Amino acid sequence: MQQKLAALEKYRSEYEAGFATKAGAGLGAVGVRDFQTFLARLGEALGQQRELVASARRALDAERDNWREAAQRTHVVETLVGKWQGEEMRAANRRDQNISDELAMQLLQSRERAK
Repeated sequence: MQQKLAALEKYRSEYEAGFATKAGAGLGAVGVRDFQTFLARLGEALGQQRELVASARRALDAERDNWREAAQRTHVVETLVGKWQGEEMRAANRRDQNISDELAMQLLQSRERAK
């Protein structure tokens, strides 16, 4: 869209330069009127293209904002998952340690009874 806008602006500049050359060589009222009419239409096309470019930029900015928000939410979720996994691992380690302590205690008690 930006390339099309640049092409239209270049065309208008070239058209105006061509008109200046023709006007310098002598151009009638009909030629001037045709030039003004065409230039007005070209101006409308430029305005429409500028609006398309602006609209596309707004859409792009909105999508970038959506992407940033999604990335932030993903980061928050990943952080929470890491925290929960760490808590789960610590709880499992505590359970394993308790089981190990209990087994060691039972072994010690059974050795004492065996004496």
